[in-house]
Parts: sequence; structure tokens; C-alpha cells
Amino acid sequence: MGNRKSVLITAAVLSIGVFWLPPVVLAETQGTNQAIKLDGKQARRTAWRALHLGKPQVTLRIASALAQQTPDDFELIFLQAQALHALGHNTASATAARHAYRSAQNKEERFDAAHMVAKAHFAKGANTRAQFWLRRATQIAPNERAGQMTKRDFQFIQQHKPLATRAFFNAFPTSNINNGSVNSDIEGTDFSTPPSARPHSGTGFTAGFETTYSRRVSERTQLRFGVFALGTAYKLSTKAKAIGSGKTGADFAFATVETRFGLTHLPAEFAQQGWGRLKLDAALGYSLYGGDPLSVHYRLDATKDYHFSRSLVGDFGVGVSVQNRLDSANASSKSGQIEIGLTRKISNTQRLRFGLTVQQSNSDSNLVQYSSLGAELRYSLPAVGWDVRPTVKFAYQRKDFPNLSIGGIQRQDDQISASLSLFFPKASYYGFAPNLNLSANHNKSSVSIFSTRDLRISLGFNSTF
Repeated sequence: MGNRKSVLITAAVLSIGVFWLPPVVLAETQGTNQAIKLDGKQARRTAWRALHLGKPQVTLRIASALAQQTPDDFELIFLQAQALHALGHNTASATAARHAYRSAQNKEERFDAAHMVAKAHFAKGANTRAQFWLRRATQIAPNERAGQMTKRDFQFIQQHKPLATRAFFNAFPTSNINNGSVNSDIEGTDFSTPPSARPHSGTGFTAGFETTYSRRVSERTQLRFGVFALGTAYKLSTKAKAIGSGKTGADFAFATVETRFGLTHLPAEFAQQGWGRLKLDAALGYSLYGGDPLSVHYRLDATKDYHFSRSLVGDFGVGVSVQNRLDSANASSKSGQIEIGLTRKISNTQRLRFGLTVQQSNSDSNLVQYSSLGAELRYSLPAVGWDVRPTVKFAYQRKDFPNLSIGGIQRQDDQISASLSLFFPKASYYGFAPNLNLSANHNKSSVSIFSTRDLRISLGFNSTF
């Protein structure tokens, strides 16, 4: 091994590029302590070596002394941030790393500084700020490997932090804001559709947020508590205003807020085959329409997964809901629903899902009491040019209204819808990328006044990780 010599570095700047630094023992040695003089490059190398050897206090003293001459030197500020983090001084570390970010001269330096800020915030429990800086680091990642690292860090925090919040916004032109009838009268009767019940076109704007607090009560059981809020406002087109209904966009505005509760339970041993996750969800909500109170609603849902294989998963769900209408008590309802689905994983990005839904709604209003049977097919296709990820969906629903008959014809509706969603992950900013949705919906009713059509194009933003 040979004899190990001690090294002392002592205090004060003497001249350009040559430094005496505060007394610090870099290694425990035999013999007499000896002070040596280092120039700037040697001192920096010594600071890095001390950090790698687990002596951050040495790194901090060297970097702090050198920074007295060059206070905006990225390397020195970054060294201080690293050392402060290693010493557990994470508030000071985050401050220093932000200073380093502002002093960075290239993408690599900005990435390292942003990642350091995230590490410091995470260490002191500021998870949301840590995720913000991880999004910033991902945005400026110098290569794919660096970006994948920050995405994994983001997902790790997401899975372990108790409080999660997401916000969303959509803008969408629509041909039928109010679900108005495409027919002006009912065949065989003298009834004529009033202007207010005709289709009103325009542009809709939806914004909202969801905040969820999760708490693990056992190794396999997690409880969730949250708040959800959503609001939609409309601006009528010139054509809609010309109908003469006297309506404005505010008359069709909708808002709802919910308090949510949930439970997720995992099986004792997860296998490729057998029963999987159980989810229970409950919600209590309040809604407004046109600025006036609409309803108070309650909802309870349960879903259970079954794994036929690694790539084929089934799900079975039941739900009940109660809606107490505040605008018209007669329109209050109680409904139940059963849903069965099957999802096939074809590749990492391809998914094919088929679902069946049966629903029964009971009400004193003939317009609200109905039974229905629906089917849905959704397919996430392979990415196409520029890594665009398309998803197509087709749905059909048959509704029977047993107590609603007009002109001797019982109402029966056949609803057909199709949609195409295009996700553009390469256009992401801070981990959020645009999502373009095109949808068409046609309801063909045996009572012509209830037949409707709606075409929509919406633009929103989804997280890429």
C-alpha cells in the first residue's frame, strides 16, 4: 500500500489563477500535515475528486472560495449545489442549482442544473416542484438517454407522491352545441320544432382540474380522496345567432364539481393469469347549466380485472348513480350499469379493446326513463409519420323509451359515433403534447324530432410521460 501523505489546503486568494483555500484535510494520513498551493485547474480537479470520494464539505469549501473571484462560473456553482445536496442542505442546493441554470452556456449544462434542482426539491419533499424541473430537464435533454432518465425519475415521483394534480383544457368547434333536432317537425303531427330546439353551432372551451390524495393503508390496498372540477363555455356562431332563438353561449354553459373517494386493491400474488386489480370509486357532485343549479348527483362504481394472459386482459364493472334534478324534480333518476370489456395488447403502443354496456335508467319523466345496450371498439394504431399516434373508436348504442310515444310511435334511438384521435408526442413542450380529436355522432330516432347530428374537432394537450 505504501505510506499515505496528508494534504492541507489553506485560506486566501493570492493571485490570478493561484489560490490558498481554507484549511481542509483531504485524507487521513500518517506523518506530518503539509500545506500545498494549487492553481485554479488543480483546485477544481481536487473539488470534484473530493465529491466523488464522499467528502462534500471539502468540495464546498474549495468551490465557494474559487467562486469569490468568478461568481457566475457554472462549474463552481454546480459544484456547490452538488456538495450542499450531499450534505443535506437541500434548500440551499436548489437555490445554487437554479443559479447554475441561469449561468449555463449550453444545453448540457442547463440539463445538469435543471436535474440538480429537481433532485434537491425531491430530497426536501417538494414533489410538485421537482416534477416541474424534471419536465424542464426533459425539454432540454441533450440526448434520448438523458431524456429517458428524467422521465423515469418523473414516473417514480408520480407513483410515490401522495398528492397528484392534473389540469386540462380543450377548444372545439361543434355543429350542435345544444343537441338540437335535425328535423323541423314530427311526421304526421302539427308539431313544429321551436328555434331553441334547433342545432346551434359554435365553439366550445372546456377547462378543469383533478386533485387526488393517495394513502397506502396496507401493502396491497390504497385509498384515494380527490376533487374534480370542470367547466364548459360556448361562443355561438353567426349562423346560430341568426336562428332567432334568443339564446347566447352562456345559456348552454355547463359546470360540475365532484368530491371523489376510491380504493384500489391488488391480489396477494400477481400472475400472468387470474384475477387482478379491484377498483371501487364513489363520487358526490353538484352541477350547473346555463348558470342555474342543475342537479346533485351520487355515483358508485366497481371494476375488477381478469388476466387471461400477459397480453389479454378482461374487465367487469358495475355502477349505480342517482341524479336529483334541481331544475325539475320530475326529471330526477336512478340508474344502473354493467360493463364488460376485453383488451388485447398487440405491441408497446398498439391496443385493441372491445366493450359491451347495458344500462337502465328509472325516472318519473318519460324523457329520462330508458334502457340501453351499447358496444364500443377502440384501436390504438402503430405510430405513423413524425411519430404521430392515431386512435380510432367506433360506438353504437340502442335506447328504448318504453313510456314515450308521440303520434302513436314509441321512441327508439340508434346512436352511432366514430372518432379519430391524433397524438403528437414529438411536438411536446415540457412533456405536454397536442392531441387532435375529430368526432361524428348521429342519433337516428323513431320520433324524428329527437334525431340529431354533431360534428366536432377538438384540440387539447396530454402528458407524454
